[in-house]
Amino acid sequence: MADVDVEAVAQELFWAAFRNTGQICIATKRMYVQKDVYEPLKDARVTYAKDKGYRFLMGGEISSAPGYFVPITILDNPPEDARIVQDEQFGPVLPLLKFDDYEDAVARANAKDYGLGGSVWGQDEDKALDIAQRVASGTVWVNET
Repeated sequence: MADVDVEAVAQELFWAAFRNTGQICIATKRMYVQKDVYEPLKDARVTYAKDKGYRFLMGGEISSAPGYFVPITILDNPPEDARIVQDEQFGPVLPLLKFDDYEDAVARANAKDYGLGGSVWGQDEDKALDIAQRVASGTVWVNET
């Protein structure tokens, strides 16, 4: 939501997507971010990844080391019909998706085939709860993962 405290939630949202390298069913697979906080939240997540010593790579370059390693990758507002948005990935890749209004975000989230878990973040908990109740997901949390 537009009133979210970006600095306070950046770390929690980072781990919601990348805990266990994103290979758990309720890991954040896509994140809709209200346009007024899109840039600050994007920057805070990148800063958190860099400040903690993690290797942050845009574009998902693959390591030349032996094995199958995919580095943490955050995609900047890919098209809604992109496979990374439509399919449920099990890896450390997260699309950040910009939205203008909450109805649009709910409609886009509900248009997917996948939705085991979801969360809504904002300081106005009544409004966040109202939005959460309209998200078609197995479980929807407010201000937690």
